Amino acid sequence: MDVWSSPQRKAYIAVHAQWVDEGYSPRKALLGLPNLRRSHAGAAMAPYLMRIIRRYSLAHRIGYFTGDNDTKNDTCLRQLAVDLSQEYGISFDPVSSRTRCAGHIINLSLQAFLFATSEEALQAAMEQAQDEASDVTVADALHDQVHSSTRQTTHGKRKKRNDTAGWRSIGPLGKLHNIAVFIRNSTVRNDAWDDIAGKALGIDNITRWNSWYKLLDAAISQEGPLSILLNQFHNELEADILTHDDWQVLKMTHEFLQPFHQATLEQQMEWASIDQVLENMDILFMQFEDAKVKYADNARMVNSVHMGWWVLAKYYAESDKNPVYATALLLHPEKRRRYLDRHWPEEWRQTAINGARRLWAKYKDRPLASESASRLRNERGEATPYERIKQSMSVLDKTDDEDELEKFVESAPRHTTTKTPLEWWCRDEQRMEYPRLHQMALDIFSVPAMSDDPERVFSCARRTISWDRARLSADTIEELQCLGNWVKNDLIRKLYVAVDDEIIDVAGADDESADPPVLY
Repeated sequence: MDVWSSPQRKAYIAVHAQWVDEGYSPRKALLGLPNLRRSHAGAAMAPYLMRIIRRYSLAHRIGYFTGDNDTKNDTCLRQLAVDLSQEYGISFDPVSSRTRCAGHIINLSLQAFLFATSEEALQAAMEQAQDEASDVTVADALHDQVHSSTRQTTHGKRKKRNDTAGWRSIGPLGKLHNIAVFIRNSTVRNDAWDDIAGKALGIDNITRWNSWYKLLDAAISQEGPLSILLNQFHNELEADILTHDDWQVLKMTHEFLQPFHQATLEQQMEWASIDQVLENMDILFMQFEDAKVKYADNARMVNSVHMGWWVLAKYYAESDKNPVYATALLLHPEKRRRYLDRHWPEEWRQTAINGARRLWAKYKDRPLASESASRLRNERGEATPYERIKQSMSVLDKTDDEDELEKFVESAPRHTTTKTPLEWWCRDEQRMEYPRLHQMALDIFSVPAMSDDPERVFSCARRTISWDRARLSADTIEELQCLGNWVKNDLIRKLYVAVDDEIIDVAGADDESADPPVLY
């Protein structure tokens, strides 16, 4: 789930779900995009979630909520726990059911690497972002610190210093930002750049993940054209001219950021799941540790590395509150316990195993799935004397009392041909071999690594609310987005519309195999 402010000056909360249906096919859908009115506080968001839970009868089927690190989400889930208990008598743990958007964590770590000057400044930015009365994010607060130099006006008001000077203070990266803005803010200069380079340079964006990496990537690949532009506009850009040393810093920063860019892309892939979160954070920690050694003689780079590491470590520690992260690693067929043994300190491993066992305790005594139970009943018919004798001579190990979790995690990891672990666990052979454990695996691997689906909904909604559709009501926008999402995700096979009091099947009444219509 996530919140978005539209150009209409209305706020919307997107509630997106992922699950495995009765045919063991992964499914996803936008459940609602209600207009969040008056207050954006966490407690004010809970009634909208409850309304959606009632609409789809989901009270007894709630798993995990994935959202960014905004404290409003924590408050919302605490209030939701109270509401579910009062209305349905359901015990909902707002801590162990809360997962954090991995892309948001990576972005915060990068913002700290790029802009934080000290742990104190970083802590102050994070505390400012935790204020629910404010819409300021950590990235906003860090950017404000960059431009925090002020002067007193004659009217006693505080005024920020020149913006380009503020950016310039952070070094070559700030200069590159100023150059990108310089090109973007003038059609004449943009045409000049187009004549020189033939393609856009782009610009960083505080809300868009990896925008700094993409700007660096574009600049480095177009170093020659940029040098020509800087010579052409030397007088206007004199303070932002990139020297040889500046280019070396930009290239060094670009190289350092590459794993962060790729980790974000990996977690944005179709049906990327929560098993990737800790693995990618482990990869990024290794990148930080390698950078500390590689850039040991560069004090500024080492400080930046330490700032990014500090944020990543903070949210890595947060994962201890929710055993689902480590359990996802243990249930991955290509990782299992061997991943922990090879990459984690010994004191971490037992905590992870114990957390997985606590989760497993909720599943291990469940009745078998109807399909498996039916097969077992057929197999347990009255045995003939021959069958009883043959069974008594069996040399196979008895598996009735074998713990499915222990059996799986202690087995050797093996390569899979499926695209995702969720797809692997949906297969018949896994459901038969692990009749209860597969239920737990499906619940866990249905949890997304990132809250990127709501972001896609917001992008689609923004295109829907074009300037000539500004009078669309909030309810109409929600209905349009839900219908379009359901068709896109193959949840609507037929669509009926009323035309002149006549109901028409727009998918084709006589064609059951017709492709579902696409609504935009």
